[in-house]
Amino acid sequence: MRKAGLFVSLLFVVSAVGCGSSGGGGTGGSGGAGAGTTGGAGTPGGAGTSGGAGTSGGAGVGGHGGGSAGGATGTGGGTACGDATGTGSGDSCNTVTPSGPCVTSTFSTAAMPTPAGGPFAAGTYNLVSETTYGPADAGAGFFSETLRQTYVLSSVTSTSFTLDQAESSGTAVARAHGTVAVSGMTATFTPTCPVTDGGGDSGGSAEFTATSTSVTLFESKNNGQIQVSVYNKTL
Repeated sequence: MRKAGLFVSLLFVVSAVGCGSSGGGGTGGSGGAGAGTTGGAGTPGGAGTSGGAGTSGGAGVGGHGGGSAGGATGTGGGTACGDATGTGSGDSCNTVTPSGPCVTSTFSTAAMPTPAGGPFAAGTYNLVSETTYGPADAGAGFFSETLRQTYVLSSVTSTSFTLDQAESSGTAVARAHGTVAVSGMTATFTPTCPVTDGGGDSGGSAEFTATSTSVTLFESKNNGQIQVSVYNKTL
């Protein structure tokens, strides 16, 4: 359902960084302590011991107010996830907000689970893990990514459903809309938004395991790698 999940790829580059990498906490009033006469506002730093709150350190020469508590807020809620800075794509395709945990993909040489098929259930699903399986020598070509991703499945039948997807990393958000054809243990996505010009994404296929509470996608990658993405149902 995207470049590293079933289906459509998103049109921005996701850098390999940990969750909340862009959100670091405020520096806590870097100039407060010892600036001027102990910051000129009470006990050292002028704003409590750390000099980090309110006008912390503002009275001392060179004193600076503390950074915003908790760091930046990422698109889709919670702390920032990933550090992509592109413009994203498909803003008009749906109104889905990427939510759920901040997931960093990993590589494994362990035995891979196998697809089992099953009926898809309508609802909203958040990505909770993304693991690429392969031999040790294939790990050299593995690219880790950090992101949030949400899928919304509707109009579900035994052979098809409608898919709205949204993904975010850093400040970039990408969305897509289309239909999925189901045959056996294979799901194939055909996007209708955003419209491509022949050189963009045209969908893709993945094997799957589907239950009433989760969807697991199995996608073939380069060098014989298989990416396994797990989505848990929230609604």
